[in-house]
Amino acid sequence: ADRSFPYSELPRLEIFSPNESEAFELVGIRPDSEENCLKAAIALSKMVSAKYIVIKLGGRGAYIFDGEKGVTRPTFDIKVVDTTAAGDAFTASLALEYLDSGDIMRACDYANASGSLTVSRKGASSSIPTLCEVEEFLKNQK
Repeated sequence: ADRSFPYSELPRLEIFSPNESEAFELVGIRPDSEENCLKAAIALSKMVSAKYIVIKLGGRGAYIFDGEKGVTRPTFDIKVVDTTAAGDAFTASLALEYLDSGDIMRACDYANASGSLTVSRKGASSSIPTLCEVEEFLKNQK
């Protein structure tokens, strides 16, 4: 997160997704409550033009802001072994499912499942689940 980067010069993005420490670094608001998530998301949306602001909140899930309202999508209750690749797994899965479905809520739930599975395993790239593993995990959550 670099405040000196010219975010306002970027073309309109579909999704801008910092983690909570990056959001704090960029706008000076710690997204540690629903109210502060909204404040941080609004500040981020003034800084970068994006259809959705998705703030990754680690074990608390993710906060989605659509320019008008925001909502937290919780993560899944899972034993944490190693958090090394969780953000990367979340971001890749969010993009994959959003491109496939066009539904940001569904994409965020999918990304939360992927991140949850990732933290339940040791390692970096070796901990990232397959598409089948994420889908099976989601099926078992219902």
